[in-house]
Amino acid sequence: MKNLKQNTDYCALEFYRKPEISCGTIHKFQGKEADIVFLVLGSDPKSSGARNWASSKPKMLNVALTRAKKRIYVIGNKNLWGQCSYFDVMAATI
Repeated sequence: MKNLKQNTDYCALEFYRKPEISCGTIHKFQGKEADIVFLVLGSDPKSSGARNWASSKPKMLNVALTRAKKRIYVIGNKNLWGQCSYFDVMAATI
């Protein structure tokens, strides 16, 4: 999670001058929408802690998916995330 936070902060700084582009965690975007959303599912294949945490309740995935008004792009290891609760349905759909 530390690297994710660092990368998120870096993206936010890079796009600071482009107000039409926002970068952040799922929590940051709760209650907001965008035409296009990139959902980046990073995870260490050797450690399931982050995956287990993110898939422990459907709310996390629901918030992520419902931010997109037109398109959502999901980036990540489908084999890893496809084994997790709630994410398995998404993996089977895309």
